[in-house]
Amino acid sequence: MKKLYNLKTVEKDNHTMFTYEDGHKTPIPDDGVVFCYLAPETENGRMLKVTEWPDRAGAIDGKFVCTDEITNDHGTPCVDDKSYNIWGIGYDESGDYVVTSARGTKFYISAKQGAKVVVTHPNQGDKKDAYKVLFEIYSMLEE
Repeated sequence: MKKLYNLKTVEKDNHTMFTYEDGHKTPIPDDGVVFCYLAPETENGRMLKVTEWPDRAGAIDGKFVCTDEITNDHGTPCVDDKSYNIWGIGYDESGDYVVTSARGTKFYISAKQGAKVVVTHPNQGDKKDAYKVLFEIYSMLEE
């Protein structure tokens, strides 16, 4: 499930994963939903970030995606217990790609029909599926 929200928020000060009832600290159960957003612009692009708090996700652009398909690993998206840094997405004559580093390294997730250049990533099938999910989320935020 992926849902795009256009909601400008103000980030709250104190986020904790606990509540205090009758003087006892009680953990808040994890509902499995995270909020994806694009970090502020840098010279290398905009990094895809993840948080459990909707106010933090909407504080930058007011645009974020709510999903249960990925998880949060210290602010970076995590698919199948593996973290991924996503600095952008793009399209060229070879197909669709994800920018996986600040240096501009590209990982192609699909080839265009009739493309003259075929880019393969051998033994990277599980990564390709993860990058496809992250590509969809990033493209929703870029629109």
